Amino acid sequence: MKLKSVLKYVAMPAGVFSTLAVLLLIVLAVQGIVWGLLITFMNEGFEQHPAKVEDPNTRVSRSDKKFLPDGTVHLISVVEQKGRQELWRERIYDVNDNLLWEGIRKDRPYKYLTWAEYPNQSITESWMRELGMITPEFSQALEIPVSLDGRTIEAWRYDPQRQRFVGYEIKGNKIGYLGTGGFTETKSQVMPFGKFKLFTGWVPKDSFSPTLFWQTDKRIYQINFEGRKVDLLFEIADGEIANIRMKNWGASATGKTETAEIEYRPMIYCRLGGEGDYHLILREPQQELTVTIPNQRQGASFTATRQGIFFSQGISDANPPATYEQSPEIWTKYWNDYRKKTHKRGIELYRVENDGRILLVNRFEWIKPADYSVPEVDLSWRSKRHLTIISPPAYDLCWYLGMDKVARLQAEKTVVTDVFAQLLEWWRPGKAAVNWVLSIALMGFTLWHGWARRTSWVKLVFWIVFAGLFSLAGFLTYWALNHTPVIKCPLCGKSRGLERINCARCGLELPRPERRKLDLILNS
Repeated sequence: MKLKSVLKYVAMPAGVFSTLAVLLLIVLAVQGIVWGLLITFMNEGFEQHPAKVEDPNTRVSRSDKKFLPDGTVHLISVVEQKGRQELWRERIYDVNDNLLWEGIRKDRPYKYLTWAEYPNQSITESWMRELGMITPEFSQALEIPVSLDGRTIEAWRYDPQRQRFVGYEIKGNKIGYLGTGGFTETKSQVMPFGKFKLFTGWVPKDSFSPTLFWQTDKRIYQINFEGRKVDLLFEIADGEIANIRMKNWGASATGKTETAEIEYRPMIYCRLGGEGDYHLILREPQQELTVTIPNQRQGASFTATRQGIFFSQGISDANPPATYEQSPEIWTKYWNDYRKKTHKRGIELYRVENDGRILLVNRFEWIKPADYSVPEVDLSWRSKRHLTIISPPAYDLCWYLGMDKVARLQAEKTVVTDVFAQLLEWWRPGKAAVNWVLSIALMGFTLWHGWARRTSWVKLVFWIVFAGLFSLAGFLTYWALNHTPVIKCPLCGKSRGLERINCARCGLELPRPERRKLDLILNS
């Protein structure tokens, strides 16, 4: 096939794609600008109508519930918010509504259980991906320095493609590699860590070099660069590790532990693939156990003290939908079915035995009163619903066909798919019926406009479907690439395009101009 023929078949799709991409970006830009202006200058919010008589359960419902190490529940109500949180004035009640203490938060006479939390100052997968992107400072690399007496002597650079660390002396000479098997001097021996998920770090006491807590999709490592040592803390055979939480893990290594009377054991726990399955890793002393929580509910948390391992969770007789903020309809249903009704709420504390069994220590229940405020749909939702009328129905088709799930799959997740998924979620048509009416109207206009200009049925049908899928951007793409002049056919009197030699209705060829003397010379 000749190059000219190849270019002919490539040029048309390339022109359609590039024109559509530009017009989709223009439509998104217009939607974003209008939406931003609306919520900036016309923001409404909520119209509040408080109840005439305060429900006696309101204070109990709004109070903070805390457990003492022996399982006793206290209810903490803030009465004055002034300055920093530790300076707020609060009252502490028992479960029988007896006032136990009132004063400044930092002067509390009680020490309550605190729970493992998401690692502070952690580096996630998205941040790691951004390191390798081209930026004004060009692509960057993760380097871990190793110091001696405050002087850097070597650095370990992470290679995200091969999932390993490469060590260099301060002069630039290569030292070796760190992988799952520890330190090796040759690249053929190093074993990759696996797909990166998260890491956090700390500097142990009596050291100037950081130690890393390193999580991949299936393993958890602790990496000591100064000692060139890699310890495998946990590995899962099936599924992926999720919901990592830590308590005093790095603090115990640095010597900085909590100053409260409660002594906590260093702890890591992660959620496994099964419903309510957790794996706990503890130190001082070393211990590992898997815990299964039957009928797991909301707010699941673990902690470990010298006296035992504890698990806490909230309970409710009616949980709200997780997606109640996605549309005004779901929001209104949530408000009417959940917020405007009383509900039984509660909190439970369990002790975790060394064999993984859980034993109930205490449970406190209360009644969550109905919310008497009347919600007004926020303008950001209302304006977005109207603006998405011109969004392509193809956004909805991609969403329902599973693009949101594909874009969030960790194995395929990239910056591009993240952005694409967010655009789909935010700008997919909110009023599906009106959006399709507009698309059908544009399909009809495409048919009307293209009927006289058609060169083939396949091409005309393609543009009609194209305009329907991509709405305004699709029609403008068609218009930009197909708006050619028309003339009246001398035989049938109907309009006909100039790109086709014969009339699409009667078959009459385009009239040719009479030959002139110069034409005869040039054609001889």
